[in-house]
Amino acid sequence: MCTNCGCAVTPGTLEIHNHDHEHPHTHEHDHEHLPHDHSHQILTVHEAILSKNERLAERNRGFFWGKGLFVLNVLSSPGSGKTAFIERTLTDINSRLPGAVIVGDLATDNDAQRLRRSGAQVVQITTGSV
Repeated sequence: MCTNCGCAVTPGTLEIHNHDHEHPHTHEHDHEHLPHDHSHQILTVHEAILSKNERLAERNRGFFWGKGLFVLNVLSSPGSGKTAFIERTLTDINSRLPGAVIVGDLATDNDAQRLRRSGAQVVQITTGSV
């Protein structure tokens, strides 16, 4: 949208438009109305929004692979059963494989306390934000 007059611009790789119109003035004083350019250029950026995250994830994968670790990142909606799934998995494999969990939560350590019952090492990260 033009910041000077509010005219709409349709997204595209490049759009230039010119028009003549009066700008309404809702204030009472005289001033020189400077001309402004109504040319708009939209630049398309060909980079993923999360490209930095992707690079960091790739770095982490290399680190884990180098240490011989099998790592899972379990994500889902609240209440979907992630903690129950992880608790059951850790309990079932505990006698054969060592397991550890990093639990991220906004405010509590409830899931970490629950997962510690499996015998696995558990570290809590309380983020305090979304």
